[in-house]
Amino acid sequence: MALTLQHKRSQTTGDAPTASDIAQGEIALNLADLRMFTKDHNNAIQRIGGEDVAATLDFTKADGTLQGISVTGFKMDFKKADGTLTTFNICQLIMFFS
Repeated sequence: MALTLQHKRSQTTGDAPTASDIAQGEIALNLADLRMFTKDHNNAIQRIGGEDVAATLDFTKADGTLQGISVTGFKMDFKKADGTLTTFNICQLIMFFS
């Protein structure tokens, strides 16, 4: 018989556990932000892995129009030629293929 292990989790953007939510060494997940947390030996909540990143890359397409890509956290936002924004979640692909 298979055993399913479920970590404490939230689907609210920006949500993080408090010290009273989890025990030392226990893992909690934020599924909206794709972040993982634990409580350390000093009873402080620590985010596991990854750093917040913010960057913008501007480039000129072959047709001469300017295009931009911005990266925030583990999500990439692409601005299409028509001005609409598309979010591409890098972390989900990394988790899927690793």
